[in-house]
Amino acid sequence: MDSSTKNNPISGVFVDTLSFTITNESMTGLGFKSQLDNSYGPRFMMNLKQFFIKLDCGISVESPRGFGGRFYKDSCKLVYTSGMDGAGDLGTVYFGGDQNKDTINFLMTGECCDFLNIHGFMVKIHDHLVEYDTKLTRVDLATDFKDGQYNLQNIKDWYQLGYFNTGGRMPDIGAVLNGSLEFDEANSRTVYIGSRQSAKFFRAYEKGHQLGDLTSKWVRYEMEYKAKNDALLPLEMLIKCASYFKSAYPAFEKIDKEFLNNAEPEFIRSMVKEKTKIYIEECVHNVRVAYGRVLNVLTGLGQTPDQILLAISRSGLPSRLIVPEMEPVLFYQDEESFGDSCVGDCPI
Repeated sequence: MDSSTKNNPISGVFVDTLSFTITNESMTGLGFKSQLDNSYGPRFMMNLKQFFIKLDCGISVESPRGFGGRFYKDSCKLVYTSGMDGAGDLGTVYFGGDQNKDTINFLMTGECCDFLNIHGFMVKIHDHLVEYDTKLTRVDLATDFKDGQYNLQNIKDWYQLGYFNTGGRMPDIGAVLNGSLEFDEANSRTVYIGSRQSAKFFRAYEKGHQLGDLTSKWVRYEMEYKAKNDALLPLEMLIKCASYFKSAYPAFEKIDKEFLNNAEPEFIRSMVKEKTKIYIEECVHNVRVAYGRVLNVLTGLGQTPDQILLAISRSGLPSRLIVPEMEPVLFYQDEESFGDSCVGDCPI
């Protein structure tokens, strides 16, 4: 890879949120009645942890929390296998209860997907899920325009030209504005096409503004697919992101193809760094506004910068500043070191 590619990572489409279910029987080898008898105890947790050990993407699960969600009885949080403290919300695994009696539900958030995309692990996710009775329930596909090459006005124009019509009735269009009721004067704007209750929903929003930089031109286009109204989400969406994004609406044929390839890991890494940079700048601004005069007084009283920092600093990081780890901790470094015979010997 030449230096120009490193300095200007290839843009493209990537998975931004992922949710799927796996049947109990395909993961644990137990039918629902047997699993009930097992009360989702140690044997279930062993199978769940082995699921992530075989996946080997630097992600695992914590112990059950004692409460669930999404109509499941219990749940576990996703965590980095390195034990990184204070990590943000990577996602959740839901299980148990009568209403979803034959399935386990997995939710991988934007931070988790960033981590997986940085390391090119979405192919691993796809290949692993093929081995189970898996149903994708939600897939968000996104592409970024850091310099505003395409923006919200493009979406409005394409809608007026009918480029969001896929046959039949035109989907609804709407907007969420901040700072003004006038579209051109507002900030942190979002334009959406369709309904959140449907199987397909599109949003375009000013990502840089969302992160706190009102001067940023960074815009994100995001397609949200759900397994609703008999819609089937094929697993290949995870490895053919660009194809499924582009086919959503005729409007996307107007976007230069450089933005509609599968995103390279270097691009995801650069966007994560950009998010961190914007947030740090926002934090510094907030500290200056809220406490700048106090710090000035402390300096006037003879306190040195080191003494001031020692007095006001605390351990840890703000949750929004937690970024995906750049180096995953894996159980197996190559395919030869992994086999069916060693799964039972893995540490749980």
